[in-house]
Amino acid sequence: MSLTILVITMTLPLFLYTYGLYQSRLYEYRLAIIGLALGLIFDWFGTINMFWRAGKMVWGLHPIFGLLAVSLVTLEMLSGLYGLVRNREKTLLLFRLTTPWIYGIWLASYFTGLLKHAAWK
Repeated sequence: MSLTILVITMTLPLFLYTYGLYQSRLYEYRLAIIGLALGLIFDWFGTINMFWRAGKMVWGLHPIFGLLAVSLVTLEMLSGLYGLVRNREKTLLLFRLTTPWIYGIWLASYFTGLLKHAAWK
């Protein structure tokens, strides 16, 4: 798989997570969850393919932030889905309040990876 396609699959979650964040701020939880779910699909696809391309796992700031971010986004999406399906207002409020913080952690992961791989060139 070409590096260009991998970069695109790692950048699509940036747009989808941003979309999900703004939809949660507008109380459009269904659209927010769809954005997070689609972002997770591309995030996992890109992450797994980047790992296969590298051939090994090297622990550092980027992989730690990345693992934390993907785990938190997964939990966030599942909690939002639970709140939406069960019609739990408190869960949806917590979803709305925590989404920006989790998005910030994901952005830290994205930019540490961007800087790390830009330094390779």
